Amino acid sequence: MGTYRYGVIGAGRQGTAAAFDLAVRGDAAGILLADVDPEVAKAAAERVNELAGWEAAIPVALDAADRAEVTLTLETLDAVVDAAPLRLVGGITRAALDAGVPICDLSADPGTLEGQFALDDEARARGVAIVPACGEAPGLGSNLQAYALTLLDVPEDLVFYDAGLPLDPEPPWNYRLTFHVDGLLNEYAHPVAWIRNGEPITVRNLDPAETTTIVLDPPLGTLEAFPSNAGGTLVRTLAAGLRTYEARVLRYPGHVAQMNAFRDLGLFDTEPVRVGKRSVIPREVLLALLAPRIATTEATRDIVVARVEVCGRHDGAPTRAVVELRDEFDEVTGLSAMERTTGWHAAIVARMMAEGSIGPGVHPPELAIPPEAMMAELRARGSRIAETIEPA
Repeated sequence: MGTYRYGVIGAGRQGTAAAFDLAVRGDAAGILLADVDPEVAKAAAERVNELAGWEAAIPVALDAADRAEVTLTLETLDAVVDAAPLRLVGGITRAALDAGVPICDLSADPGTLEGQFALDDEARARGVAIVPACGEAPGLGSNLQAYALTLLDVPEDLVFYDAGLPLDPEPPWNYRLTFHVDGLLNEYAHPVAWIRNGEPITVRNLDPAETTTIVLDPPLGTLEAFPSNAGGTLVRTLAAGLRTYEARVLRYPGHVAQMNAFRDLGLFDTEPVRVGKRSVIPREVLLALLAPRIATTEATRDIVVARVEVCGRHDGAPTRAVVELRDEFDEVTGLSAMERTTGWHAAIVARMMAEGSIGPGVHPPELAIPPEAMMAELRARGSRIAETIEPA
């Protein structure tokens, strides 16, 4: 029997992966695995317990939109992972604060993050740690960038590349979704904050004029690299003093044109339009049509690549440092690379919060966790991390 009692809200792919990691590496005494659908919670708990080899997860039916119910559920716990849908994140964060329990989540929505950071004074006063924007990117990607910045004496320019892709792409989409499709479109809809010539700028997500290509080692090859918010809050924390900062998402060629066609048609819009005698929301139509065509199947095998390139000066000379993490679908557990890197990152943070190594307040991942400590945790879970330092 372990030491800490955890909660995971949301028993989907990422919540299940987080619960499994807590069961085997979190010194867990038990894990409440909660979902609005009791059957989903039950199936996820059974899978976690089978993989972990002990009755670690207890399924709980929970309406995460009911703040009072969430608060009551969390009060006896040592740390919580919020893997619920984006629209519920703000309320769940408040409930954890009311319960006095540290919480991390998988949200990367700029508006949601602003609301969470506004709770910093209250969180400090109540002695509660809150770490938003965990998961693969931001989250793991933020910690990888923080580590890469330590490799040079004077870092000046940083580009972060992030990919979550099927190993065997199938036309016409050449993409498989390993998280909720609404999260994908939400990511694509927001403008992107970068730094150029030492000044903050805003660029359009998926902007063809800002899209480049990069060639990665097999099996990926040539990929599109377009503007993205995968960098999270780094642009205003560790990267704030850099000359250049860019965060880019990687996809197989053609993805940018496809998504821009949908956007240009107005299918990203959330304002209703009239179609005959009916009123419909374009984005909901796109979600309904696109999701089943790019959904992950049992045959899907995926790969995650997070790559950081930093240029600057080291030992007085122009120097370039590259740190690249790769993770692939695990045949033993059946967990995808995205589940491993997303759910497991949140579980690592939850364990650190339960242990008390992350203090009260609202902290972005890149400031909450020492870079070397996170690299050690990721390597221990089988992620391959390569780094090079060479003359620029």
